[in-house]
Amino acid sequence: MDVIHFDQINTSHDVIADIEAYWNDMRGLGGLPNRATFDPARLDVALPYSFILERVTKGAARFRVSGQKVNEMMLMETRGMPLSCFFHNDSRAELAQIINDCFDGPAIKRLTLFANRGPAAKIHGKMILLPLAGHNGLPTRVMGAMITDTPPYVRSPKFHIADHRAQTVDRVVWTNDAPIKTKGPAQRPALRLIINNS
Repeated sequence: MDVIHFDQINTSHDVIADIEAYWNDMRGLGGLPNRATFDPARLDVALPYSFILERVTKGAARFRVSGQKVNEMMLMETRGMPLSCFFHNDSRAELAQIINDCFDGPAIKRLTLFANRGPAAKIHGKMILLPLAGHNGLPTRVMGAMITDTPPYVRSPKFHIADHRAQTVDRVVWTNDAPIKTKGPAQRPALRLIINNS
């Protein structure tokens, strides 16, 4: 199967790198970024390609908010729709496991996508999923972005998952001697992320 992989998909501006850089900036010195600190304006040119997911149940997540380019791929507002609406039935079981890994690991997930348009033409894409913590420090949302070479004003085909890569979190450690500084009067213990890139 002739598939272009994640790092080979080129765009005029690497919005995937931008959104991951912002996620890392939200982390500061460490810890899972808190969704309360998310500022869409900081995404700049990556904003139209970005989205926030909330978990519905095991293996399922829906769009809480989504950018203009994400909506254009479906030719409709995607808010409230499941992430699986972009995926072919053959890839939905794999997507469910990816969603579980992202929330339960937690883990960063990088997906390489492709779809068939006729016997010879293929559409390629990539997606990144980045977990965000709620007030209790556990993942409650996922910040992500999706880019494809779907032609403008053409409804996106259903994508297959060519491959996916994970940057997993082995465990989350509470450190009571290193509280996080918050904007409000209260402080809470810090989360330290231990990442395994192997």
